[in-house]
Amino acid sequence: MIETIYKEGDKLVSIKRKITQDLINCYANVSGDHNPIHINKEYAKSTEFGARIAHGMLNLGIVSEMLQESFQEDWKFEGQIKTKFTAPVYSGEVISTYGTIISVQPSTLIPSITEIQCSIGCKKENGSIVIEGSALLKVRT
Repeated sequence: MIETIYKEGDKLVSIKRKITQDLINCYANVSGDHNPIHINKEYAKSTEFGARIAHGMLNLGIVSEMLQESFQEDWKFEGQIKTKFTAPVYSGEVISTYGTIISVQPSTLIPSITEIQCSIGCKKENGSIVIEGSALLKVRT
């Protein structure tokens, strides 16, 4: 029997965040990613997006925050994320993360480890998905 506080079907803590141009600019400065699609209004107008968009990794960082809030120290031990970006996020939009534990299984390699598989993602207020994927967490039991 697996001894863990995590159960299949459990929902992860949702994080809701308004993506502002100030936040995008700060992320550009911290990450060093000054691609004009994120920070240059005139350039961004000429692209397929028609306006400045948030860095995908900024949005993914909010998904990572959800995992940290949901699993605390267990996430720090060993966590893996596999995702894809499915839609842009524009300055001024509000996004929310979501996630569900889909399996809790003993590790096939290390008996003292439980592997927790989650479906994860991030969506806009209108329901459109901007990130979707999975996370794998390895918990000492």
